Amino acid sequence: MSNDDEDDKGFDFDPRTLWLEIRFKLLIALMVAAFVTVLLNYFILKDALPKYSAMAVIIRHQKNMGYTQNIPYLYLQLDASTVIETFLVEQNVRRIADRLGEQYSAEALIGKIKVENVGRSAIINVKAKWHTAQGAADIANAISEIFLESYRKIQNASAEKIRHYYQQELIIAKTNLSKLNQNIDKFKKKNNIYSYKNKVASLYEKRTELEIKLVKLKLTKTEMEENTKGIALKLQGLPEIVVISTLNRSNDEELMASLRDELDTIQHRYTRENPKVQNLLKKIELFEQQLQQRKETKNDNKKASIQHTTGKNDLYLELEVQQIRYQLALEAVLLQTEQLTNEIDSINYELNKISSLTEQYDNLVILVESAKRHVISMDTRLTEAKIAIEANTSDYDILERAKPSAETDLSLRSFLGLTGGIVFALGGCVIIVLREARNSTVKTNFELNRHLAVESFGTLPDKSTVDITTFYSHFQLISEAIQQRLDSTENHLNLIASLSGGEGKSFVINELAEAYSRQQKKILIIETLYEQNTQEEQYSINKALYSLDRQQKLHFINLSSQADKGYFHFDQAVFLDTLDHERIAFFIKKMNQHYDMILWECFIPTNHLQLFSSLCRHAGVITLIAKSRSTERDDINRLYNHLQANDAPQLGVIVNHVKKDYL
Repeated sequence: MSNDDEDDKGFDFDPRTLWLEIRFKLLIALMVAAFVTVLLNYFILKDALPKYSAMAVIIRHQKNMGYTQNIPYLYLQLDASTVIETFLVEQNVRRIADRLGEQYSAEALIGKIKVENVGRSAIINVKAKWHTAQGAADIANAISEIFLESYRKIQNASAEKIRHYYQQELIIAKTNLSKLNQNIDKFKKKNNIYSYKNKVASLYEKRTELEIKLVKLKLTKTEMEENTKGIALKLQGLPEIVVISTLNRSNDEELMASLRDELDTIQHRYTRENPKVQNLLKKIELFEQQLQQRKETKNDNKKASIQHTTGKNDLYLELEVQQIRYQLALEAVLLQTEQLTNEIDSINYELNKISSLTEQYDNLVILVESAKRHVISMDTRLTEAKIAIEANTSDYDILERAKPSAETDLSLRSFLGLTGGIVFALGGCVIIVLREARNSTVKTNFELNRHLAVESFGTLPDKSTVDITTFYSHFQLISEAIQQRLDSTENHLNLIASLSGGEGKSFVINELAEAYSRQQKKILIIETLYEQNTQEEQYSINKALYSLDRQQKLHFINLSSQADKGYFHFDQAVFLDTLDHERIAFFIKKMNQHYDMILWECFIPTNHLQLFSSLCRHAGVITLIAKSRSTERDDINRLYNHLQANDAPQLGVIVNHVKKDYL
């Protein structure tokens, strides 16, 4: 078939198949078009309502500054284009809608407002459109009013930030001052700061008195230490023991009586702790012991005798007593000195503590005074900022307010919207029809008969979508067509191929094998493998095809009493070694002697076109499996022309996976 014939038949299609394919797509397109039309009509009806126009006029005059406070960016100057842009910001539009009421929404107002500057003049026209005259006037006036409010805020934005800053700083300063006042009050109550002056004076006075006493005690101490040293020197020059009396042993009772009388006399003069009294008591006690011993030994010596009695020197004893007194007094002075020193240290500690508290109090007072000055400073600056903002009047004003108008206008876009809906519907349908009509894939036998010169063995529906009788009725027609082709030749090889994977070769081969087995025909199935497997290698036909030894034995898998299976490994070796016609012919002839039907599931032809062409020359029939709505007609036509150029048998096509509606 020539290229001119192909171009002429580019739009030649099966009306029934076309209708079955596009009917649901057209329905979807019409539904979408209907939705679009309804949507456009909604906007058309809304747009087609009568519109009233209203216009307000704003003038920009020379600013008259009543107060010129030195605040950064207080008097912001904006050009006309920038000012116009601020009219229709989203925030202003929403404020307009809120001010006008519920019947106006921000979304509805967008597109109904127009602001323009008249040349280079200071005039700005604010135009509004609405479906009522009063509504249009209200919108234009509301825009003007809100613009003036917004513009004033924009002008004073920086000054307002400064005012807000001072206001916050004033709040913080007052809070800080309040906390400082509370702290100083707590400090006064906790430490009783009010009585510090009197207490300090009293402590200083008391410390002075104690220091005077301490000086006196130190003098007394020095004096006592000197007296103690003098007595110690005197004691060194006196004997400690002297003869104090002579006793007459003839009259012990008289002697005892005299001792007791002497004791009574001394006790009237001295206390019992006096050394003289103590010495005399010791004498009486010693004399009583002697008398007792005499009584025990019964040695009553009545003879008169004279005995000398010795004892401590009275002067020595008196000096010892004075030394003891001075030592005791010295210890008392030392104790008093220590007490006075401790009291003075305690007073000094109190004075230091009061000094530290006074310093803390003075620091608190300084902080309070500083906080008060800061509050006054912030309050002054805040007042200045407020005065400056109030004095900064806007340089825009409403020259003329909008008034309701009696004139209306209609939008031409309503006609365009309606036309757009119709064009969308028609355009969608035309695109769907043309796209399907230009679809070059094989769908049924119609494309094979009208566009290609190949023979059709038949169509095969998807087995899962039709009942079993329908499927096998179509399959038997295919099987009979193939058998008729094989009966016309002595070659039993049916080379089954497809132009891509997943077309259904294995499925068709299995169905053909079952059909021929039921006819008691001996069948050999050859499956093409792309990867070698040690278990499958022993059933490979590659050695028999490529070997020069014609006595090479073949081993096949016995599937049933009527069917055997072998493998052809499509690996790298088939590309390195060219398979000549003589070896192919010998192998096919040998297989024809043992089998009534050889079903070879071939590789994709374009993967090894030379090998496929060589096999086709020795095949009894070449069956191409084409998947409906997947395999391209041009691909089939190119394969057919190639086989014709290489003297291959007539190509037969099975259209697989045909939709149920196409049958």
